[in-house]
Amino acid sequence: MALYDTIGRGHERVRSADPLIAAQILEALGVSSSVVNVGAGTGAYEPRDRGVVAVEPSAVMIRQRPAAAAPVVRGCATGLPFADGAFDAALAVLTIHHWPDLEGGLAELRRVARERVVILTWDPSAHGFWLNDYLPEILEADRAMSPPLDALQDHMGPVSVIDVPIRHDCPDGFIGAYWQRPEAFLRPEVRAAISTFSKVPNVDQGLARLEQDLASGEWHSRYGDVLAHSTLDVGYRLVVATMPEQDGNRRPAPKVPRVTAAEAVVVDSEIRELEGRLASKRKASRRHTVWALLGVSPGALLPFGALLGESALGAAVILGVLVTATEAWRAVRARAEATKLEMALKRLRLPRGPSEEG
Repeated sequence: MALYDTIGRGHERVRSADPLIAAQILEALGVSSSVVNVGAGTGAYEPRDRGVVAVEPSAVMIRQRPAAAAPVVRGCATGLPFADGAFDAALAVLTIHHWPDLEGGLAELRRVARERVVILTWDPSAHGFWLNDYLPEILEADRAMSPPLDALQDHMGPVSVIDVPIRHDCPDGFIGAYWQRPEAFLRPEVRAAISTFSKVPNVDQGLARLEQDLASGEWHSRYGDVLAHSTLDVGYRLVVATMPEQDGNRRPAPKVPRVTAAEAVVVDSEIRELEGRLASKRKASRRHTVWALLGVSPGALLPFGALLGESALGAAVILGVLVTATEAWRAVRARAEATKLEMALKRLRLPRGPSEEG
């Protein structure tokens, strides 16, 4: 199960694109006209002015993507279902720290991108911000998960590293977004949308101390100087790798079905249509099953024989049998059609791996 199948519910309520970050990503993508967004989540940072195909392992996150979002393929970074050089650029936003095989995932980004790879990540050598004093285990967990920038260069060759300052009112609720809003960490829905909190078992003591310091004014006394800033560098970086024309270091493509970017759009549309039809057939099957069970049984009518009369009783029995038989047949037919739709969806959906992009 992908990590965000567990923690991704309600994600869209506290995570939305920050304009400053979006502008930096757009600039880093350059003139690339086609982009694959890997570990796409709800697609907050997908550019709207060019062709985009998303790859996301979590069904929970896919269901939260807006109707107008780019087409999405359910899959993982280590087995992208696209041909070599299928896109001008590959994009990965706050996701590589979830990849179980970093080297394999980065190699896949390089394989499918003709021109460049753009990654938004957090630098584990950064000092973070005041939250470390309350929850040092969060900083330790983030440093353990996040690959050093040197490792990215080792796997992708020369890279450009761009600082990404975070606005004081950043609407994208990752952990560094709240450096000027300490009270936000006391809200369960905020913590639920930050993956690191799912990896640290007990933060109650640190949060209780934060709540106490906010109430007493101690937090403002110690850290109130951050309130004077409109942005702060808390360690987020854009890493940009430009692909050489002939990349001899690309690994062989993994053995997964291949689709072009255009085909992915068609497949995504077909999947959505089939999912809608499948839901309708399942609903019909349940409805007909209920009506079949409610069909009047002959045994239930026998005690009322004296009141109904022989002819009326006979007619009621026949009607009950007909209702039961008809609805049972309709339920069976709806289930059969649902099974066919499930098989069609299975053929269309691409295989997913164990990755936990989000």
